[in-house]
Amino acid sequence: MLFLEVKELFETEHIFLDNNLTLNMISKKLKIKAREVSQVINENAQQNFYDFVNQYRIEKAEVLLKDSKYANEKIATIAYDSGFGNVTSFNTAFKKKNGVTPSAYKKG
Repeated sequence: MLFLEVKELFETEHIFLDNNLTLNMISKKLKIKAREVSQVINENAQQNFYDFVNQYRIEKAEVLLKDSKYANEKIATIAYDSGFGNVTSFNTAFKKKNGVTPSAYKKG
């Protein structure tokens, strides 16, 4: 099933960590049309491509925010290490999912 192939790229290859990730990059890897990738994500995850990608990035960020090795890291470092291209989009996406900023989440 195509959706499982997409999920595998995210879960085993961690393709979401590339902050320049596009539908076209995934479609080339899977040798299918970008439109098909978008459609399979929409139908199976009930999300658009960017929300799907950000979900994985935020899950990664949540792990890093709780990781003692990252205790002294800046939020920007966690954003970039989670695949986000900038702190603003990281903060926006994180707050949308969790209802709090990454800083507040980190303080827990």
